[in-house]
This record gives sequence, C-alpha cells and structure tokens, in this order.
Amino acid sequence: MPKKRYLIMVTLAVIALLVVALPMLGACTTEKVVEVPVEKVVEKEVVKEVPVEKVVVKEVPVEKWPDAISFGSSPLGGFWYVLMSGVANLVTDNLDITASAEPTAGSVANFNLLHANELQGTMNWSDQTYDAVRGIGQYKDFGKLPVAIVANYYIGAYGVPTREDTGIQTIPDLRGKRFMYKMPAGSIPKIGKLILNSYGMTEDDVTVQSFTSGKELFTALKEGTTDAILYPTWIPNSLYMDLFQSLPCRLLPIDEETAARINSEHPYLYPFTIPAGTYKGMDEAVPTFGSAAMLTIRADMSESLVYEITKTLFENLDTLYELHAGCREITLEMAPTADVAPYHPGAI
Repeated sequence: MPKKRYLIMVTLAVIALLVVALPMLGACTTEKVVEVPVEKVVEKEVVKEVPVEKVVVKEVPVEKWPDAISFGSSPLGGFWYVLMSGVANLVTDNLDITASAEPTAGSVANFNLLHANELQGTMNWSDQTYDAVRGIGQYKDFGKLPVAIVANYYIGAYGVPTREDTGIQTIPDLRGKRFMYKMPAGSIPKIGKLILNSYGMTEDDVTVQSFTSGKELFTALKEGTTDAILYPTWIPNSLYMDLFQSLPCRLLPIDEETAARINSEHPYLYPFTIPAGTYKGMDEAVPTFGSAAMLTIRADMSESLVYEITKTLFENLDTLYELHAGCREITLEMAPTADVAPYHPGAI
C-alpha cells in the first residue's frame, strides 16, 4: 500500500474514535456534577429536614419536696402515737425526706396544728375530717381547711362501758350519774353530747367529767371515781380487755334505730355491732356506731411525695403489724373507702 494512502487511513480512524469517545466522557462528567450535587444532599437531609432545634428534649420541672414533715398523732403512748411513729420511720427509711410523729392532744388539736402548717399530716376521725374540709363545727373560725385523705384505716366503735355494780343498763340510766368523756381538743366530747341528745338528755342531766388519756379514763372506771366512760377504738382493744378481765362490766347499747338515725343526720358516723364474746362476760352482741380513723394530709402537699408515702406504707404493712395489734386493722381494701372528704391525687 502506498505510504501516503496509509497515512490518510490512520488519520480518518483517529478522527472516528474521537467522535465516539468525547460525548461519552462528557456525559459522565455531567452526571456527577448536575444530577448528584453534594451541596443539595447536605441541604436537604441535614439542614432542612432535621433541624437541630426540633430534636432538643426540654427538661420537665421536678416537684420539690420539703426537707422534713411531721405527722400529728395522740397523747404520748397512745395508739395513734405508736402508729404514726411507725409510719414516720418507714418514710424516713425509704424516702429522701425526714419524717417524725408528734404527740398531740388529739384530733381537734391535730387539725389546728395542720392549719398552722406545724403539721403536714395527721391521724383523725371521720367526723372531724368532715367538719374540717367544710369549715364548720370547731373549725368555723378557720374556714375550710386544706385537708385531703390518704387512707381509711379502721372503724373505731364507740363503747360506753360501765361497772355492773352501778345498776346502769341503758343510756337513759345515765341520768344523774357521773359520765367521763370530756377531753381537751379531742373528738370524744362532741360524740358524748350527741349520744345524750339522741336519748332526750343534755349535759345538765349527768355529771360530766374530764380526762386526758385512755389509760386515765379506764383507771377511773376501775377505781370507781366515775360511773361510765366513752371511748372509740378498734375491736378488740387491750384497754377494754383489761377492764372486763378486772371486774364485771357491761357495754351500754346504742340501739339500731338510734344508730341509724344518727347516721342519717351525721353521715360520718356509721352503725356498728360489737360481736358477742369480744370481751369477758359479754354474752350478746352490742349495737352501737363508730367513726372512721384515717390518715389525712395537707391538700397542697406534693403529689409525687404523697404517692411515695402511700406506696411505702402499703408495701410495708407487715412492719406496722409488728408494732401494735391495732395496726392489723389497716388493709389495702379498707384504704379507699372513706367518703367524708376528697382523697389526695397522690393517694389515688
């Protein structure tokens, strides 16, 4: 082949190769820059679709607990003092707070001290709780107290014991006799007056006597310095047991009709029957009425704290049961049955 013709053919082949290859190289470069731009991926997936300010978790404020709380109880050595000392110990041992039980003159004193914020929780009776949240009765000068229920504990039956040698067999037989039921700042005086009124009598028809503790009350009856006494308690109670073991006694009945009438007029008092055989020589059941003993607390107490107190209490009932026979009346089933005032939201 002539040299000139060979050169022409090689030149044409190179030109043809370039014509085919250049568009392909151009297409690859365009696809990398135009169709998958790095800037747009970053802008779309990081900056616009998942902005930082939308994934920040805000802090939820925690309820602040006080450093310490105090529970009102009863006179030193009384059942409520023993019970609330046990509750305070459970709270101190299990929660990040110091709790104490304070001896007091009783139910009315407890709510007076709670009103002054010297106590944050108290033991009390249903009749006093009913009046306190409504600002009536002995609390009318305060107005409505900031009280809420934590748990209903037990029904305290009102017993009116007398010695057999007094000849007293019914409530009307108390006329002209010595009747011991007055105590400072307690609930019992109100109930004693109610019992007399329910049978057509007033305090002028009896000799009203005062006492300061359950032990003093029962000692007076045993020693003959009074003719009848009034004392609410769980069934059976050691003070009653000791009395009936010591000498012949009887419990005066509050007949069922009268108890039902009392309940209709005072819904915080409940008909109750003390079973036969509860105490020595007691051959028949005795009708009466009772008041519910309950743990109450300031209504403005932290909900989370009240929840933890309630939880701790009912998770450690066995510890309370070891303190006193009366503590065995406290059950989870009884706790939500109160109907005289609202429950604290933390206790529900």
